[in-house]
Amino acid sequence: MKKSLNILLAAAVVSALAFIGKPSPKTAKHEEPKKIHVVIDAGHGGNDFGASFENVTEKDVVAQITNKIKQLNKNENVEIILTRASDEPVTLQQRTEVINASKPDVVISLHVTASKDSERSGVGLYIAKENASKQRAMELATKMSARIKKNHAFHVSEINEAPFYVLKNSQAPAIIVELGYLTNEGDRHYLTDEKQQLRIARTILECVNDLR
Repeated sequence: MKKSLNILLAAAVVSALAFIGKPSPKTAKHEEPKKIHVVIDAGHGGNDFGASFENVTEKDVVAQITNKIKQLNKNENVEIILTRASDEPVTLQQRTEVINASKPDVVISLHVTASKDSERSGVGLYIAKENASKQRAMELATKMSARIKKNHAFHVSEINEAPFYVLKNSQAPAIIVELGYLTNEGDRHYLTDEKQQLRIARTILECVNDLR
């Protein structure tokens, strides 16, 4: 009888230890959210002014917005990588080298444009005509288009395919966003206004966060 009791007690102890050793669902290790790496490419720079109107230049407008994106990002799971952080000349080849060395999840290249027709206005979105990441780039461009339409009064054109160097040679899904026309008075005032630049930067960050 005593021997049987000892056996039962030993079995109970083993069962209890086994139960204690199992992690409960609440104490199981929490999986960390995936970190997103995003390259923001500010077009032009240095002696390359890009589009211009009077004393307003494309290189300055997109650099201002790009730097605001970097400053506004407080999400530790989103890393913003810039192809240029100041008014420096960066060739198209150097840009794609930075992009491909960074191995980002997506690339967003920012530009503005100009036209002989001062009535032309609005946002243009471009993806590569031929690229292994074309489908994912289209998904990114579609999300960006929806965000801009939701947050701003800009007219947003259909997404177009284009043989731009950065788009063709990026190994990651890449889009070009032309944020408006410097030759259009309404677009120009919007793009050069500090508060509106912050709104644009937040919109782009929202689109990035939609990817997670």
